[in-house]
Amino acid sequence: MMMEQITLEQFRRTVRIRLRLLRVFILLCAAAVFCAHFWGHRGGVPGARFPYYADLLTGALSALGISAAFICIRLTKMLRDDVLLHKMYTKATDEREALLWQKAGRQAFQVVVPGLVLAALAAGYWSATVCMTLLGAALFTAVTTKALRFYYMRKF
Repeated sequence: MMMEQITLEQFRRTVRIRLRLLRVFILLCAAAVFCAHFWGHRGGVPGARFPYYADLLTGALSALGISAAFICIRLTKMLRDDVLLHKMYTKATDEREALLWQKAGRQAFQVVVPGLVLAALAAGYWSATVCMTLLGAALFTAVTTKALRFYYMRKF
């Protein structure tokens, strides 16, 4: 399946939409961390088998928020500089890159890995074993997808 060609202005609008969504995501992460800090259970979730899971979840949300902030900074810088925007546009519309991701299994990387991570975060409230197993499956899927991508990058 070939990607249809978009113009630079359409790409600029797409980047602006991504930037707005990332800002909302950062606010949601900050609100969740704020709520966990002030209204969360001190010393872990009562009755949980993994007692300090709430602290782990707060740390994970903080890391996601900080990562999203760095991506926001990069996108803002890209919108202000036409050279960077054109470089990213060229990379986004590259047919070779699309073929590599198609061969390597982009769906596994963009759908399955986040799904497994979210399932692991939810499962951590009940069982540390299931949580770590799902995280291991997500890590294995991500590493396998990246390895396939590098393999096909050398082949094509």
